[in-house]
Amino acid sequence: MRKKVGIAALTVMGVLMLGALGANPRYIEELALGGGFDEAVDGGADFEKNGTIRTNGAISTDADVTVGDGVGGALLHIDGNVGTGREVVSYTAGSRRWRLILGTTVAESGSDVGSDLLFQARSDSDGLIDNPIDIQRESGGTITLGGSSNRLVDATGDLNVEGGDFSAGLDSSIRGVVTAWDGSGGSAPGTLQLASPNGTTYFVFVEDDGTLKLHTALPTANSDGSEVGSQS
Repeated sequence: MRKKVGIAALTVMGVLMLGALGANPRYIEELALGGGFDEAVDGGADFEKNGTIRTNGAISTDADVTVGDGVGGALLHIDGNVGTGREVVSYTAGSRRWRLILGTTVAESGSDVGSDLLFQARSDSDGLIDNPIDIQRESGGTITLGGSSNRLVDATGDLNVEGGDFSAGLDSSIRGVVTAWDGSGGSAPGTLQLASPNGTTYFVFVEDDGTLKLHTALPTANSDGSEVGSQS
């Protein structure tokens, strides 16, 4: 049975405990503050004997928060109603800088639509800059990188695009440029690899003088491959 301790009793216990937090501390198995968790209009807090703390109010701390002990599993649950934001927010001196929105306020309308994921950048004055990462939750939904400020998305390793087209730029608005740079040593021209209907691969590249050429392997010299069509 839950034990509720009144204000007077808490005051007495607090005085006693101040002198008892040494080798022989005094313990309270269960404690309910206010009206207890979910038991009154203004809510409260419960401290259960197994260590569980439940509260209807906010928890604020000036120290670190650790979830888990490094041995077993650890979960951080963020549970909100449909159409409400569920967020992790980073601040600088009280002003927001980054918002990880794990479920936007876009309502869930069925077929897994809604509650999308956003990674949002904020300005020095806490205004919206853009959303560098925007992922729609539904199967086959769009993943948008770069945000509305046209950020550079830099991949230092290989980038593999499966199941769709690759498009650069925006029709009648932003010029698209696809660049294949040369490697080091003067023997690794940038190339475009193409596959024929039967799966045979070819490499398109240009010589130092701009001649467009086709080769069956990665080119390593101007003399590799053959000239494409008639060029002058």
